[in-house]
Amino acid sequence: MFIDPEWTERRLIPLLAFDHPAAEPAWNGFLHSGRVPISPLAVLIKPLLVDVFPWVEGFSWDRDLAKIAAEWLGWMRIFQPDEPAGLTRSEMRSALRSMSDSTRNRFIFWLGRVGQKNEIGWAELVVPFIENEWQHEKLIYLVEAAPRTTRCGSSTSDGEIFARFRANLTPIYKH
Repeated sequence: MFIDPEWTERRLIPLLAFDHPAAEPAWNGFLHSGRVPISPLAVLIKPLLVDVFPWVEGFSWDRDLAKIAAEWLGWMRIFQPDEPAGLTRSEMRSALRSMSDSTRNRFIFWLGRVGQKNEIGWAELVVPFIENEWQHEKLIYLVEAAPRTTRCGSSTSDGEIFARFRANLTPIYKH
């Protein structure tokens, strides 16, 4: 099915503005489309998508929307880094900082799936993501995220990859 890009930009994209009265149902429908937006659309919604946290986590419609949005952002950074339809390191870090602990935990699970489902997943996708985007964040210091993070890294059978992954973990202190 063909959808006119000009019509989409003029009629649909404004519905995604966070202050629009139809924003919540528009994002609900958009995020439940089942796939990451194609490049031309991703370029148009990227300014909104990078700021979707924590706004999307307050939805009354569906809690899975935050998980889907996090996965889209991760996909845009890992598979389209620094492209117009992808994310920059700074944009991804900002999104990670804005996510709730629960959403970050679910994102860690998604990273593990990326590592497992792609032949080069751990060595060329997940570990570089953690070393470059995550390493400087305090996300892995969270007690709640520790079990998920450890399971994610230990699901690789490659000792060298696990060592690189583990090098980015830090002791956890409970206050």
